[in-house]
Amino acid sequence: MISENNLSINTASKVKAYYELLKFRLSALVAFSGAFGYSLAVDTIDWWKLMLISLGGFLITGAANIVNQIKEKEFDKLMKRTQGRPLPTDRLTINEATIFCFVLFVLASYILIFEFNYKTGLLGVLSFLLYGFVYDWLGCSY
Repeated sequence: MISENNLSINTASKVKAYYELLKFRLSALVAFSGAFGYSLAVDTIDWWKLMLISLGGFLITGAANIVNQIKEKEFDKLMKRTQGRPLPTDRLTINEATIFCFVLFVLASYILIFEFNYKTGLLGVLSFLLYGFVYDWLGCSY
């Protein structure tokens, strides 16, 4: 039987692993650059839109980071710098990472398309595809 203390430790461990999977600092930096670009493009800042563009950028970047880590799991096991990540250490499964990635991608796409416009959404999806699939395919990350 799982004690309440063990359950909270396991939950905290999972939350930490999902946080690490996002590459929070990198995703936040990309979101900040998107927010900065938005603030330069408008005459008057709509703070709600600024928050939404930041959130959308953060989520789409996090999803792309997850795709990258899923694809590179076996390589990450071999490199000292990356072997402690959630997937190589089996703190998260590929299935858990894929579901998390899908949820982030859908939320980001919704925000970018419906709260802004289809062009913004398409640029977000394009950046996701380029980083998550084309960048690795070109061998740029090795």
